[in-house]
Amino acid sequence: MARAPHRPSRRNARFTLTVRGWGLIIVVILVFVTATSLGSVQLMAAGLLLATIFPLALVVSLWPLAPVRAERVLPVTSLTADDRMHLRVRLTGPGAARVAASDWHDLLPTEVAVDLSVPLESLVRKRLPSGESVVELGTTVRALRRGLYRLGPVEALLGDPFGVMRLRRHIGGTSEITVLPRPAAHVPFGGLSGQGVDGQAGRVARRGESGLDDPIPRVYRPGDSIRRVNWRASARHGELMVRQEEATPSPSLFVILDVDARHWPAPGGAEGSDAAFEWAVSLAATASIDAAQRGWQPVLCAGGTPLTSRGLDGGVAIAEPALLELARIRPTATPASISGLYPLVSQRNSLLAILGSLTPAAAAEFATLAASIDSATALFTDDVPADILTILESAGWSCTVLPVPEAARGSRLGWHA
Repeated sequence: MARAPHRPSRRNARFTLTVRGWGLIIVVILVFVTATSLGSVQLMAAGLLLATIFPLALVVSLWPLAPVRAERVLPVTSLTADDRMHLRVRLTGPGAARVAASDWHDLLPTEVAVDLSVPLESLVRKRLPSGESVVELGTTVRALRRGLYRLGPVEALLGDPFGVMRLRRHIGGTSEITVLPRPAAHVPFGGLSGQGVDGQAGRVARRGESGLDDPIPRVYRPGDSIRRVNWRASARHGELMVRQEEATPSPSLFVILDVDARHWPAPGGAEGSDAAFEWAVSLAATASIDAAQRGWQPVLCAGGTPLTSRGLDGGVAIAEPALLELARIRPTATPASISGLYPLVSQRNSLLAILGSLTPAAAAEFATLAASIDSATALFTDDVPADILTILESAGWSCTVLPVPEAARGSRLGWHA
């Protein structure tokens, strides 16, 4: 009998006795005790006969399982926290029928739970032209918390014909999924400027648009815009010529997430989750997405350590690398100093930092980081002491407090948009 995927069993015993098995043990003991007290050979023989069921059941349970393959069909390998995903487990091979007749299930971590609001699918049995048996079971799971998780393997509790014991076997391998952080709605960017909202990451700089003085015209190619035709150069060369354009580097937005465990209340608290830090991760995810949509290249930093580079996809800024890194980021007791970013930032870059409870010394490092930057925005998840605000704002930081939403406190899902 198939069951929905669920968390790994806490009982690691390979063999388990069923209720019938425990009942049979009690019966055998009572028969032996009665036979001994009455001196009945017949009862003693009956007790021995009942006792032989156990070795027979053990032999049948240990009998080699016919070849069976377990395949997990996933529509995606990454999803956002609180999203749902349809999961399908397929058993193939001569042993599939025996496994399907047992109590079997797919092992899932506690952070990826079966969505009980969606009805479970019925077990599907097929037979391939090759004669192999195929068993499929589908269900819907819900991602509860960001992170990297393994699904599987398939666990089967194979029984014997007498129903007195079960043998636990794991079939097939595991599949990895990444649960991305749930983003917020939007974050304030302070003085961030210089790009449009239409993702103009690959801005172009035209060279020599004055016509005959254009030093590098080239021959027209199908697909070129007619607006780029250089008519004077075309008349001179006797064929259509277009102006050369080159993409200028898109400015970068350094999204700095404070990962110093000392700056977050109760990091890694109940069930490994801390509402303030999870909210900060959501803000960092939102900042990366919004920056990419504005045409800025988001560079995610864990404290003073850059986790992503200034990457483009087809000339368009992307946030996916930052989201993948944010899926597994955690507070650390030994973060890299912010001073490591000093040589990496320049006048064309901007800063957006999501900060915890800074100390004056840490605030001074951030103040130095913003010394040569026009735009620096600091987001806090809680009230900021006046002395910390003075240090940052005097250095040019625009400070904003975005408190943890009530829906996120004590929730493993993070916050809801």
